[in-house]
Amino acid sequence: YLRECLKMMNEQSRLISEILEIVQLSDSRITSRRETVDIKKAILDLLPAYQTLADAKEQKMLVDIQENISCTMDEKLFSRAFANIMMNAVQNTPEQGEIRVYIKKQESGIIRLNVLNTGTAIADEVLPRLFEPFYREDKARSRSHGRSGLGLAIVKRALDIMGIDFSLENTEEGVLFWMDLPNCRDLEQ
Repeated sequence: YLRECLKMMNEQSRLISEILEIVQLSDSRITSRRETVDIKKAILDLLPAYQTLADAKEQKMLVDIQENISCTMDEKLFSRAFANIMMNAVQNTPEQGEIRVYIKKQESGIIRLNVLNTGTAIADEVLPRLFEPFYREDKARSRSHGRSGLGLAIVKRALDIMGIDFSLENTEEGVLFWMDLPNCRDLEQ
C-alpha cells in the first residue's frame, strides 16, 4: 500500500513539474540564448538516463553522431526538447525494439537530428495533435503508464522558441522525429 502511495505521489510530482514547465515555456517573454553547442557532447550527456530505461525493456539504442558539429542555439532549451523526445521514444518502442539517434546532412546543407523508434505507426491524422498539451493517442494506456500528454507539447514550445523546424512522421521502419538544427557548422570541413 505504501509503495503504491509513493508511486502515485511521484507521478503527481512529475505532472506538476511538467505543467510548470509548459507554463514557463508559454511565457512570451522567454527568449532563446545564443551559444555554441557541441551537438555530440550535448546528446551524449543526456543519453545515460534513457539508456537505463531502454535496457530495462531490452531495447537497443544506436547513436551515430559525428564529431565536431557545433550549432548556435539555446543549449538548455535544446536539452529540454531532446530529453522529452528520448523519453517518448523509449516509452513507445516495444520491448527488444530499437531506437536510433543520428545526424543527416540535408541537400540544402542543413544538419538534421533524427530519432527513430521501431514502435508502431501512428495514424497520420493524429500526428499533428500529439504536440497539443494533454493530448494522448490512447488515453487509457497512457494513464496506466504514467504519461501526462505534455512531453511533446514541451518539445514543441522549446523548439518554437528557438525557431527550429521539426516534425514527427511514420516511416517504413517506425516513427521518426526530426529537427533541423540552426546555425551549424562541421568543424572538420
